[in-house]
Amino acid sequence: MTKIEQVAVPQWTKLSKKRGVDPLGMQNSSVRIYQRLLPGISNVTLRIRYYGLYVWLADRYARDIGDTDQTAWQRRIRRAEALYALIAQVKGGERGVGGAEWAEKRLATAGERRLDFRDDTEPGSDTHYLQNPWGVFGQAYQSQLFAIGLLAYAAEHEIATPAPGVGDKLAQAFAASVGEMGDLFLGTLDRGWTSRKDLDAMSSMAPSSIARGSERDCYQALLLRSSAENDSPDVERRRTLQLILHWAAATGRKPGSDELRWSMYSACLDEGQSWVLPDYLEAHRLRWSVYQANEIAHIALETLLKGLLNQLEAYPAGCSLEQLIAEAASKVRACFKTEPEDWNSFVEAQRLSKDASSTTDANSEWMLTRHSWMRQSQHGMNEAEQCAAAVRALAVVQKRMRSRKVEVVAELSDLDPLGFHSLLTELAFLEHNADMGFEALLQRLFLERVVRRHLWVAMRKLQYHGDYTFLIDTDDGLVRKRGDDGPVWTGPRLGNAIVFLEDIGLLSEKGATERGRRALVAA
Repeated sequence: MTKIEQVAVPQWTKLSKKRGVDPLGMQNSSVRIYQRLLPGISNVTLRIRYYGLYVWLADRYARDIGDTDQTAWQRRIRRAEALYALIAQVKGGERGVGGAEWAEKRLATAGERRLDFRDDTEPGSDTHYLQNPWGVFGQAYQSQLFAIGLLAYAAEHEIATPAPGVGDKLAQAFAASVGEMGDLFLGTLDRGWTSRKDLDAMSSMAPSSIARGSERDCYQALLLRSSAENDSPDVERRRTLQLILHWAAATGRKPGSDELRWSMYSACLDEGQSWVLPDYLEAHRLRWSVYQANEIAHIALETLLKGLLNQLEAYPAGCSLEQLIAEAASKVRACFKTEPEDWNSFVEAQRLSKDASSTTDANSEWMLTRHSWMRQSQHGMNEAEQCAAAVRALAVVQKRMRSRKVEVVAELSDLDPLGFHSLLTELAFLEHNADMGFEALLQRLFLERVVRRHLWVAMRKLQYHGDYTFLIDTDDGLVRKRGDDGPVWTGPRLGNAIVFLEDIGLLSEKGATERGRRALVAA
């Protein structure tokens, strides 16, 4: 092995250390994919009825108050969210509601007495129901409400108003749905206190209480609306939601987020059953398969990083980078009974599982990455075996994705390859070095795609954000462990999309409802 260039990292006597997210700079490419495939829903927009609540609140604020002072609107938002949390808690501790812990505590101490929430919702309050200045609206929903076209800004001021058309229609539908309870809700905001009796009365406004009618129809039209433009955000969202409904109709049950992403990668349903889709949905599933392949690749590389960090624990005084990488590559190679001649022959030797999501086939991608979310007692692999499984996962993904090169390029070629490492860049690296001896390739993989990449990412975070996220540092030609990290899967919003479909009656525990099946056909 040739001499490895040492990468110097600055040292300080005082530094603000922060746990890094995306230590190899690959998770962000996964995020870019799922943002395109499921726009208008985020990982923190947890219940669809908040969309209607905020649009209705903006409409009534403009009509009844009209104060363009930002603090007045902020106070209104905060009071509304706190009251909504109290309603949801009294209804039965509904999930996905901002301020739920605060509401539970306040209700426990208030008993049957009047519950005053003015101080807890005042902007800048020390007794806040939520610390974020703009509450759940600013933290989660505002950006998506604008992105999906429900809110807009007027030319005269910066207070959000319902967007003409779809925003106005939802505001009206929400008002009709909640009826006179809407007036009670707004009156409660004005006075800043409520009672358990009134909270019980307003239970029909809770997230799970969307009744049949115009409000539910508005949500369905919003989520599944079509567009004349094939690449519009509306089309991407609709096709992803159609995939969820199709999966549920085919299996007769509601999917979990993880099993859905694996099904979209493997094209298999329960017990290896092939997932047969119409052409337009099959094309969209293939796009999601690129997302999951990108996930597997970054999980594999982050596993190798974790292996190096664990190996460094044996050298508290540090060791040379050459020694660290040579030992790591040797341990991984030793996990294979016969050393392949080169990377290309190693890839060709991999047997692709018929069902990549199989939990029993040792060759499936699910099995090769199981160490990343299972306890060691469950997956039964030592550290070197985990790294070897990660190397195999890279080879299997490379082999499987050969038939999907068009989709890989389409999803990832627009990303700057320097700032965004992705499945595309990693496959190019492996293909470029396909004829290299196997152990030499492993050493290059550890050096270039793990160590140097991590140090580059950490340096950029320090330079542009002031965050010190180095997990490895160097001093006098030696490398030392500075922190821990492990493989982290990204969350592609699918779980929240499933809840949205359930909230509006298109999904149930038994799969797609009759209404959901009709919506799937109509879409």
